[in-house]
Amino acid sequence: MKIVVFSGFLSIALLSLPLKAQKFFDIYSFTVPDNYSQENVEQSLILSDPEGRVSFVLNPVKPASDIPYVEFGNDWSQFITSQYSVLGFPKRVTTGFPGGWEMTTGQAKIFNDKVTLWAQVRSFTRQGRKATIVIFAIDDKQQELINEFMKSLSLTEADVTSDINPSVNRETTAADKSQPDTKETIGNAGVTVEREAVQVQESDGQMGYGNFKFRIPEGWIHKESPKFLELFPKSVKDGEIFSIILMKGKISSASLEDELAVLWDEFATMMGAQKLNQVSGKNFNVEDSGMTMAGWEYIYGRGDIRSSGDYFVHSYVIRAKERIERVIVLSKTISLDAVRNNIDPTVHHYPYYLTITDFVFNLRFSNLTSPVLPAASAKGAGITGCWAGIGFMGGKLKTTFMIFFSNGQVYYGSRFPITGLYGLNTYADSERIKSYWGTYTFSNGKGEAKIRGSNFPVRIESGKLIVAPISEEHTYIRLPEVDNAVLDGTWMITGENDIPCFITFRKDGTFTDKGALKVLDHSLYQYYSIAEGGGSGKYAIKDHTIIFTYSDGRVLHIVFPGLEFDPSDPSPATLCLSFNQDYLVKQ
Repeated sequence: MKIVVFSGFLSIALLSLPLKAQKFFDIYSFTVPDNYSQENVEQSLILSDPEGRVSFVLNPVKPASDIPYVEFGNDWSQFITSQYSVLGFPKRVTTGFPGGWEMTTGQAKIFNDKVTLWAQVRSFTRQGRKATIVIFAIDDKQQELINEFMKSLSLTEADVTSDINPSVNRETTAADKSQPDTKETIGNAGVTVEREAVQVQESDGQMGYGNFKFRIPEGWIHKESPKFLELFPKSVKDGEIFSIILMKGKISSASLEDELAVLWDEFATMMGAQKLNQVSGKNFNVEDSGMTMAGWEYIYGRGDIRSSGDYFVHSYVIRAKERIERVIVLSKTISLDAVRNNIDPTVHHYPYYLTITDFVFNLRFSNLTSPVLPAASAKGAGITGCWAGIGFMGGKLKTTFMIFFSNGQVYYGSRFPITGLYGLNTYADSERIKSYWGTYTFSNGKGEAKIRGSNFPVRIESGKLIVAPISEEHTYIRLPEVDNAVLDGTWMITGENDIPCFITFRKDGTFTDKGALKVLDHSLYQYYSIAEGGGSGKYAIKDHTIIFTYSDGRVLHIVFPGLEFDPSDPSPATLCLSFNQDYLVKQ
């Protein structure tokens, strides 16, 4: 339903009777402002100010997920962007609302060929239900009228039951609100069993939710719902939706493949979403499976759903002894233009990629005692360290890196780890990119590496590393230690359309970036780049990584492999930076 605009006023054919009494509509209870008119249109109720200043559109409650900003995005798409031209995407604010609801509010200018208006959407979510109020105002000075109406508003609780399973009434009495439901069904067996109450707990910085044990990523927050625990960044770009969802676990002897299919159906139903077919013809593809060094088995699937917008869904099903645990990573599809679309921030934005990788593969479980995994360092004697040479990759000879870590892991690839070695979780990265990782043994100058299921010999001769991943031997040299190195000067690299971009390093540890870091970042997720707009700040070099800390708080990690670099020379003619091995020229 769309409001029609005439001569700067909001107008629709409404009843002209002035109304003052308390009004009930669907689950809404409110006081009708003086002289406002009302009409039911397409199952919604419209309240209109006779002076054309403000109109309220109350939409009936319907099934929804319990993720407030997801539902707000769906509402904004349905009621605003699908019908009007919009100046920007609104910033969202989520607050509590009486009755256990959460209210997410956002507003922006909308316009047609006659006039510009203000549109405000308020999405209320609670226990699988959603109610939405859309407010249209002649300008942004009508907030007092809006506030007056909102003060009179309440959402009646008697009608709040689960539409996902109509037999389950989500209402609880005062006596039992502290006792979560303690029964669930095992997979396809239809057996109801007791389970532990699922509540969030915190101990020594570690969170507990059901059987999960984890640490919340830095800069993230969490929210508990009846069906799951959601974690998401405190700050996201306008229009961006991204979260980790821990679903309730269960005891099950079903296969991981079967449980993945169950999870996929359950989550799509919970979101009220359509499952989209993949190229394979299935709703999701199984991308990976394995057993982590922490001792738990998993399967990983990936696909798409549609619910007033398209979403990427990454689903993990984990077996921790007799239990099945489930994790969902949800992100809204970003479409940049007709050519660059289907951008998935979970994969294409490195900070999110690393956060997800670290979070999932650092999970621990209350019912499973995992071994204490030793820390990994690329510093040490013998073979430990970073080596570079010519290797056979992808059917071609190219610069290749072998990085031997102190914990027995080895990295072997034609590029450095994307953001360098500083803070790298080798155990997590080895699960996400298995083709680049393996293990090794080494003693008395020789040993063996096991990568991608193949074993090949390694040895050190005259300070050089000799490897034979195929029948032909290749020689690698040790890269210099670059920790605490300083740079002094200005270097240039060309960016888009061959535009020169610059970065200046100073001996005092400060830098000024004029576009070079965005080039070096190589983020496929151009919707948002940490280096966007350049800036100044401090830099530090450690573990083959330059850590750039901008004065406005942004932090960016760029690979510093040390190729052709002499730590005693702070002003080399060229600098090789980034996992892409880009060369910058001294100015």
